[in-house]
Amino acid sequence: MIYNESNVLDIRYREELGKWFNNYSLENFGSDWDFIVGLGYKLNIKSESYYRRKLKNLYEVLKNLDSKIEGIFVNEWDSSFDRLHHHLLIKTNLKEYDFKYMLMKYWKSLGMSDIKKYNPNLKYSSYITKHLNKTSNNSWDFLSNLN
Repeated sequence: MIYNESNVLDIRYREELGKWFNNYSLENFGSDWDFIVGLGYKLNIKSESYYRRKLKNLYEVLKNLDSKIEGIFVNEWDSSFDRLHHHLLIKTNLKEYDFKYMLMKYWKSLGMSDIKKYNPNLKYSSYITKHLNKTSNNSWDFLSNLN
């Protein structure tokens, strides 16, 4: 897999999408995202149906605790292009401890998870769009679209 060269339109798309991600929570929920999440796999995952099923199952586990939970996920290949990982922006009514506990409990058999409180000053929304359009495998979607 080789990254496509970025043209001006791709760069602008990623910048605008990052801004849109950042503002989405404010416009739709009245406040910033609550958490940023990184999810990696132990195994070499290349199947879209597999990772979508695992993310959907995680979303269902969390949705059982908070029916209004929402998020955006971005798929990204690691630097060697053989292992997929995800970046997520999460909006939830769950307390930090409960959210972290349930997410880590579910994901620990699949791989690693990194969960932090959202800080709008860190520009995480722009960071997670940095590889979109560089390959067909680098994509994004809403968690609620996994149903």
